[in-house]
Amino acid sequence: MGALGAPVGEQVGLAFGAILVRPLRPDDRLAYYRFLRRLDPEDVRLRMGRMIRADRRLCDRLLEFDRSREEAFVALDPDGAILGVARIVLDAGGEIAVIVRSDMKHRGIGDALLERIVRFAHGRGLAEIRGYVMHENWPMLSLARKHGGRFVNAPLSSLVELRFPTA
Repeated sequence: MGALGAPVGEQVGLAFGAILVRPLRPDDRLAYYRFLRRLDPEDVRLRMGRMIRADRRLCDRLLEFDRSREEAFVALDPDGAILGVARIVLDAGGEIAVIVRSDMKHRGIGDALLERIVRFAHGRGLAEIRGYVMHENWPMLSLARKHGGRFVNAPLSSLVELRFPTA
């Protein structure tokens, strides 16, 4: 724990170098906005379920949340640029979402973020977490499979429900 009891981040070594995974903070606003601007529109659609504009309003909405109900973690490069974000909504049964900057996919960042979310959920007493993923979101489906995600088919839906054990 850091000063004032705030959780401190953790260094994660990846093939391309070390990243820092830590909770998202209000002072991440500029870095978060820059992160959103670097996402390909298709990656945003796959994450959000529809095309949306990654602008300051969206940035504000994603930065301002009730930490008693949800949490968000960021993966940062050594210069403080956000490489990926993972979120969990506790009162929605541990619903998660992960997105990695489009030019940094397939490098282990999603793995590090998902592992952090799983540990966080376990620490909060959740036996499993869940995510809803579009059928065509192969990177997330692959990440889920790699981390023991169980697929729960949703007939007549464009989404697949994934469930992950936390222990």
